[in-house]
Amino acid sequence: PNSGQSARDPRAPTDAAISAEEQKVRGELRSRWLDDRYAEKDWTSDLDLEQARGPSYNTIQRYRSGKKSNQERSVRQLIAKALGCKPAEVPE
Repeated sequence: PNSGQSARDPRAPTDAAISAEEQKVRGELRSRWLDDRYAEKDWTSDLDLEQARGPSYNTIQRYRSGKKSNQERSVRQLIAKALGCKPAEVPE
């Protein structure tokens, strides 16, 4: 008897796998963007961003990981302020 659920193709990626891949891509984009901004300022570390009144080192690491957060908007605003750019320029 069918319970109303369709059989899922075992080769199809799961929601978790898709979101993990999206997180990886988002993290790579964020990291590349931050590294480019650091090069413009002759900064060498996430500590430089923290010392410029940006988010904490751990928050920057979480941002670089590509994880979504309910604090993402405020983190992007802090990054923008410390880097002297508009929040819309900071990758989501």
